[in-house]
Amino acid sequence: MTDYTIIDEPKPGKFNHLIISPLIIMFASILVPLFINLPYFGRIWIPAVWLVANGLFLGSASIVKEIIMAIAAVALWFAIIFGSVYLSELLPQSINFQSIFPYSRILSQAIFFFFLMYIVNLQSTAYSLYEYMHKGNK
Repeated sequence: MTDYTIIDEPKPGKFNHLIISPLIIMFASILVPLFINLPYFGRIWIPAVWLVANGLFLGSASIVKEIIMAIAAVALWFAIIFGSVYLSELLPQSINFQSIFPYSRILSQAIFFFFLMYIVNLQSTAYSLYEYMHKGNK
C-alpha cells in the first residue's frame, strides 16, 4: 500500500531535523556545566538561546512568552550576581560579605532554572504535537 498525504496537513519544515525535546535541553543545561567550563558565561545564555531557537523551529504558539521568559532569566541572573558584587563594594568592611555571596549564587541559579523549567513546560505542548504529527516521518 502506498503512503497517502492529506492536503491540509502541515508540511515538514527545513529545520525539523534541529528540533529536540525541551527536556533534553534542560538536562543539558544542568549537566554540561558540571563537566565543561563554557566561556563568556555560556552556561547561562546558551540554554536560553537554545530553548528560544527550539521554540522557533517548533512553531510554538507561545514563542513570544518564551522569548520574554528567556530574556528575563538571563537578565535576572546577571542582575543578581553583579548586583551582589556591587553591593559588597557598598557595604562597610565590618560586614562579612563572603558569607552572604554563596547565597546570592544559589538564588540566581534557582531563579534561572525556574524560568528555564517554565519555558520547557510551555514548549512541551508544542513538542508533543510535533511528535504526534511527524511520528511517521522519522
